[in-house]
Amino acid sequence: MALTRINNQALTNVTSAGLPADSVVQVKSYTMGDKVTHPSSDGNTENDVMSGTITPKSSSNDILVMVTIHSGGTDRYLTFYLYRDSTKIGLPSARGNRTPSFMTNASASDGASGDEYILDTVSKQYLDSPATTSQITYKITMNNTANDSRAFYINATHDDSNNTYTSIGQCTLTLMEIAR
Repeated sequence: MALTRINNQALTNVTSAGLPADSVVQVKSYTMGDKVTHPSSDGNTENDVMSGTITPKSSSNDILVMVTIHSGGTDRYLTFYLYRDSTKIGLPSARGNRTPSFMTNASASDGASGDEYILDTVSKQYLDSPATTSQITYKITMNNTANDSRAFYINATHDDSNNTYTSIGQCTLTLMEIAR
């Protein structure tokens, strides 16, 4: 049987430095099924949703961040932010009074019957270039940008009753190191 080699190295000796560009070096996946409530009415308070860590093998590698969030509430204007350690990342350039966000759930329902049973899903990917081999914490936070007193929920509907027609969710955060 022939010996397979990558970059002229035996398979037992391959390191992340020997992988071709765009190869996946490592994957860290985190899930969160707890209900998180955001009761703030000031629009300036962020609540943590979930976080995860990864330690890059090379400072030249990128980290692909993949996020899926389930949220509920009526007349909700949720803004989600992505942090690398203590720095917000993945934001668009500011334009006027608009709120730059990593992703949003602006389900502006009219309070119609049934809205309290809706569980929305938002997801986004972001390719980060952290330029480090130190451990990084990626964190998702949420904020009520409508500045009102309504509560918002992660992984639960506004109703959140114990009925078969009431959905619950599980958020995911996946961190994938990509060789460069």
